[in-house]
Amino acid sequence: MTTDSKLLTAEALVSVFLVDDHRSVIDAIALAIGLHPRLQLAGMATSIEEAMDSILETRPDVLIMDIGLP
Repeated sequence: MTTDSKLLTAEALVSVFLVDDHRSVIDAIALAIGLHPRLQLAGMATSIEEAMDSILETRPDVLIMDIGLP
C-alpha cells in the first residue's frame, strides 16, 4: 500500500469531480454533493481539456462526466 492510498472508514469523505459542458448540470449536481455529509466536491470543469490537470492534481475518488461531451 502506498503512502497516498486512502483507507475507507465510516468517517471518510468521498471526493467527487464533475465534468459537463452544461453549467446548470454541474451546479445542480454540486448542490446535491454539498448536501451529503460524506461527499466532498473535488472540482468541476466544462471540458475534458479543462478537467485533465485538475483531475490529476486532486485525484478524486469519483469522476462524474457527461459521456456526450463535444
